Amino acid sequence: MAAAVNAPPDVADPLAKPAAGDPELLDQLERLAALRASGALDDVEFTAAKRRLLGL
Repeated sequence: MAAAVNAPPDVADPLAKPAAGDPELLDQLERLAALRASGALDDVEFTAAKRRLLGL
């Protein structure tokens, strides 16, 4: 079985699901919105990523 590769602790995953009540949730949603506004994410990708963040 292959070992999982972990990102360095200083690299935040913008799609990682925060714990309930995590103050970083708003920051992550704002980053997603900025990615959508810049054209890096389309509406479908944005919605899917937002749902993952919100645990829906």
